[in-house]
Amino acid sequence: MTDIELRELKPFDYDLVDGWISASQAIAAHDLPELPVPISPRLRLRLVVPEKFTKYYRTVALKGGTVVGSSTLEHDLENNTHMMWLELDVHPEHRGEGIGARLLEHAEQTARQVGVRTLMAEVAYNFAPAPDRVAPGKTFAAKHGYTVGQETIHRTKDLTFNEGPELQELYDAACAKSEGYEVLTWSRTIPNELIEGYCYLKGRMVTDSPMGDLDFEKEEFSVERIRSEEKSLLDRGSIWLGAFARHKETGQAAGFTETHIMLGDEEHCYIGDTIVDPDHRGHRLGARLKVVNERQLSQWRPSMRYIHTWNADTNGYMISVNEELGYRVYCTDQELQKKL
Repeated sequence: MTDIELRELKPFDYDLVDGWISASQAIAAHDLPELPVPISPRLRLRLVVPEKFTKYYRTVALKGGTVVGSSTLEHDLENNTHMMWLELDVHPEHRGEGIGARLLEHAEQTARQVGVRTLMAEVAYNFAPAPDRVAPGKTFAAKHGYTVGQETIHRTKDLTFNEGPELQELYDAACAKSEGYEVLTWSRTIPNELIEGYCYLKGRMVTDSPMGDLDFEKEEFSVERIRSEEKSLLDRGSIWLGAFARHKETGQAAGFTETHIMLGDEEHCYIGDTIVDPDHRGHRLGARLKVVNERQLSQWRPSMRYIHTWNADTNGYMISVNEELGYRVYCTDQELQKKL
């Protein structure tokens, strides 16, 4: 491994950034061929758009002057500051050469220096389109002491078949069950009248959603933070759509779902968080919110074909809602952690 050089990835080191982009695209095309390869502008914007409440530590591995791998540590500066998220990738033509081990050693050392006690990571395996596809990250993580805290199921829906009598019947039934609620939508920015409720519900995600054995603690989100993250999304060229449920009689925030459309991607989009407050469950709000947001998506991007979502494998209610709406399994993701 003496011929492997590790360097910090700086946004204006153009040759290094070009190498990182090339490697990242090759890795995505090899490991997840059914999904779109991220375009160069989107990757560049990840490096240059500032985030006030999150700090990133990015490292690239070079061999013979060529970028052959990278690691990114993501550190939330307000919530769950005891942990970092780790993304580690090695070019498929250079796996088995010790590059991943070098990057991981460096990342864990950085995390310890910052004072972090837990590293989190994610690996995909068990692909429905290709059951025999090898998932080397799963073996690599286990070898280096990462344990499974929870498994989540990645599902996709083909929006080509989105409108039909079955979906309308489901939506009508959900509306009848939740007639005491109004559903409002947003695009790009959350209306001022909804943002306090959004912050409240966002803070409940890690306490109300299944988290398995993952080392999460309660979170809180301020209006300032959400507005800052909203601006970062816009500056990266992303479009943020959402549907928000509010109780008519009390005005209480009852739930929301959100979708992200990434820069340059006209076929695939991704659901972020979906939550219904425990005090307002049992009214089919989850199904109603998702249908409303999908219909809003079709107005913004009529050519959009696939929408992606993730649920813990123990979240039976949301899984049943997604299955009803036509989502089908793409793969399983292991949520991993290692106590440092």
